[in-house]
Amino acid sequence: MEETDYYPYTDKLQIGVVDLTRIDLATPEDQEYNIDKWAKLFKAKTWDIKMVAAKNRMIDAAATTIYQLTEDERIRQQCEAREDYLRRQRGIQKMLEEQRKQLTEKDKQLTEKDQQIAKDAKQLAENAKQFVEMQKIIEELRQETKMLRADAE
Repeated sequence: MEETDYYPYTDKLQIGVVDLTRIDLATPEDQEYNIDKWAKLFKAKTWDIKMVAAKNRMIDAAATTIYQLTEDERIRQQCEAREDYLRRQRGIQKMLEEQRKQLTEKDKQLTEKDQQIAKDAKQLAENAKQFVEMQKIIEELRQETKMLRADAE
């Protein structure tokens, strides 16, 4: 009977609870109805399932279903892992592409600066040449001025 509304349940349903940690306490009646074997099936983690299932057709069918369900889960996990890997790879590729663009921009800036430096160096060399020529002219003018002073005296 349902405890809050006192609604009677049908007698066609039976609910049993099995403590998987205490399979060793199975009664002879539990063993007669294979409850201990069912408990071992649900508790099994590896190939113990095959040993338990080999003796009972219904347990074997349940073990096969459990295997298929967990196999589907493994496949799903593998697919998720692959999607995560591909997502990370796309992120890495995007980051690398951004860095390549930045490097290209920096290279362009460096090329422009190199061209400006070359232009400035050329201008500086030309200015130095003009400076030397002007110094020669100044020196010639000094010499000429000295000669004119010497003539004037």
